Amino acid sequence: MMSAYPHYPLRQIHSLDGLWQFAWLGENVDLAGLDVAAVDFAERMPVPGCFDASPAYAGKRGTAAYRTTLRVTPGTPGLLVFGALGMWSRIYVDGRVLAEPGLPYSQIEIALPPADFSTREIIVVSDNRFDRARLPLLEQFFDFYAYGGIFRSVQWHELPTQSLDRAEIATLDLATGRIGVSVRFHEPFSGKVSARVAVDGGVFTPADLIVKDGLAGFEINVPDASPWSPASPVLHTLELRAGKDAIVERFGLRVVSVAKGAVAINGEPVKLLGYCRHEAHPQFGPALPLDQLVQDLQLLRDLGCNFVRGSHYPQDPRFLDLCDEYGIVVFEESMGWGQQVEHFVDPTFQKLQVAQTVAMVRKSFNHPCVALWGFLNEGASHKPESRVLYERLAETLRALDPTRLVTYASMHPFDDVNLDLVDVVSINCYPGWYAQDKE
Repeated sequence: MMSAYPHYPLRQIHSLDGLWQFAWLGENVDLAGLDVAAVDFAERMPVPGCFDASPAYAGKRGTAAYRTTLRVTPGTPGLLVFGALGMWSRIYVDGRVLAEPGLPYSQIEIALPPADFSTREIIVVSDNRFDRARLPLLEQFFDFYAYGGIFRSVQWHELPTQSLDRAEIATLDLATGRIGVSVRFHEPFSGKVSARVAVDGGVFTPADLIVKDGLAGFEINVPDASPWSPASPVLHTLELRAGKDAIVERFGLRVVSVAKGAVAINGEPVKLLGYCRHEAHPQFGPALPLDQLVQDLQLLRDLGCNFVRGSHYPQDPRFLDLCDEYGIVVFEESMGWGQQVEHFVDPTFQKLQVAQTVAMVRKSFNHPCVALWGFLNEGASHKPESRVLYERLAETLRALDPTRLVTYASMHPFDDVNLDLVDVVSINCYPGWYAQDKE
């Protein structure tokens, strides 16, 4: 299995996975006054990995630092991509702070201007202390353990001029295999770009793009089109070449809807049978090896499941690639757990909730396995103060992706004030679990 889709066959991509230099800085570090130039990187730590899942630092809360170097082509713009970070991070490139992302479990992309030298240094300060002011999305009362470190793969892309970001593919007509392709470039330029497109490794055909503010679109038919479904998870690829760049996206032809009170795929109601699943392991934390991902799906399939809920944060794209292949339907949700009124009225919390939801959709748009988008698991959705944020997140999801169903897991079946916003009502209930059932 190659790295997760999309692929960029014409681009120089440096994988930064492996052993990084590492330093444990302690439990009481003042992040505002931290001087990374004075850090003694005397140890090694694997990336992807969680430092607090390792024997030396298991369960410790505090600050750590990672460092690596690489050689790139001088004078070339770059894109530094972190698959996921935890919990709070500060990212330095060549000694300069470029980002302090507060989006645990989200993919982080940092644009890098060209430099006239080839050796580049990356330092990541990783802090796993709970701090509501610094990290409002993740708190100690959640139902999963919060780890520190660099959870998923890291890459440095050398970007050509007018480089491609993503090509989002939507099924327009299932019978004819007609698809719409929305192309997004990294640069917000406008103009005409000569392009070529090939489906399933076939012959390239012209598809000139009219780009406005970095966005373009076209339609094409998939030859010998076969639909994707849990019973027959047929996958297709699309390769787009534009200028000096190229992107390969994998997708499935399928339509998700609600029919006769059930989720339907390609017009056929599907009874969803499955489990909630955390990306967590006592040895690896959320930095799961590929072998564990395959084992999880084998267990699901052996139990007769066709469905998994990714609890409670954006999922590893490798896992979604496998779900595409196995025919497992996915409910993917942005991170949230049990938030209350004080969260819903916090402008910073609102902003970050929207930001991580946007990042999730852009990361996972082309996975046919993802049928439902969700957010804010078991929040205080029975309180009127929740309405503004629930409405905003539902609107955000539908604006970004009208092809999927919107839901959220509620624990207030009788007095929830937001259920009119969703396509699928999802209720968490725990008979005999938290309290003895009353007779």
